[in-house]
Amino acid sequence: MDKTILDECNEMGGFATAHASQKFDTDGSPIKLGEVKLTVRDKTNKLYQIPYGGVPIQRYVCQSSKGGKIDCSLENNAHIIRRGSPNLRNKSHAKKST
Repeated sequence: MDKTILDECNEMGGFATAHASQKFDTDGSPIKLGEVKLTVRDKTNKLYQIPYGGVPIQRYVCQSSKGGKIDCSLENNAHIIRRGSPNLRNKSHAKKST
């Protein structure tokens, strides 16, 4: 029974995180970074690791018309590094230091 409760809580946490993360993404409109105008290249799913497990999140990726580095507003605005949330990194760091 405990495992069932934990699984359901993790599923709810994943759903809530995926839904809440959308506020950090662009709406698909062009964005400016300094003098560079970026337009949407694609909207794709990416698996992010959060404290509740892996969760697929749809996000926009943008690029300038000259090519170069691809920008993901969701990852920049939500401070996601290497597919993990700040909360998950803090938990991982705490486990390593004990």
